[in-house]
Amino acid sequence: MLIGLFRAIHRERRRLSLVVVLSFLSGTLFYSHVTATVHGLPAPIFMGAVYAGIITPVAVVICLVLPTLRFMVEAMSIARFGVAGLAFAVPGLAETFAAAPFLTANVVIVTGFVLMRVLHGRIIRTPPHPLATRFARAAGTHRPPARVASRDWQRRFTHWIDDAAPVAA
Repeated sequence: MLIGLFRAIHRERRRLSLVVVLSFLSGTLFYSHVTATVHGLPAPIFMGAVYAGIITPVAVVICLVLPTLRFMVEAMSIARFGVAGLAFAVPGLAETFAAAPFLTANVVIVTGFVLMRVLHGRIIRTPPHPLATRFARAAGTHRPPARVASRDWQRRFTHWIDDAAPVAA
């Protein structure tokens, strides 16, 4: 089962790499106006590491336990990075987002959902496999393709993240 878990993480490596980088950059951009230091590091770098350290394990769990939602992982990372970039560009907005975390979370979630729909099209839910079979696959098998109804331009844009061939809806 442990080898199957490592294989499942290995299959999601590109998606998780994108999440790590964008989470770090999001935390860095969002707290770029803070001039303090934390444990000898500038606060933006420290907060970027905190963002990456919290969001990445959550993304791993989502990709492994809820594979139908793995498309949301990169959409949320891109949305979080976009909101952080907006907060960086408009300094007054950064204080508003910092003062109202519920507002920030709602903006990120709605933006992430819209991005997921634009990038991946309509995701068709299939009944999930039992949890044990997701991690303990035979050596010769591979991840089943995602059932996605998408356009050609969406596939060209996202093929480097998820190289599984789409199944006709």
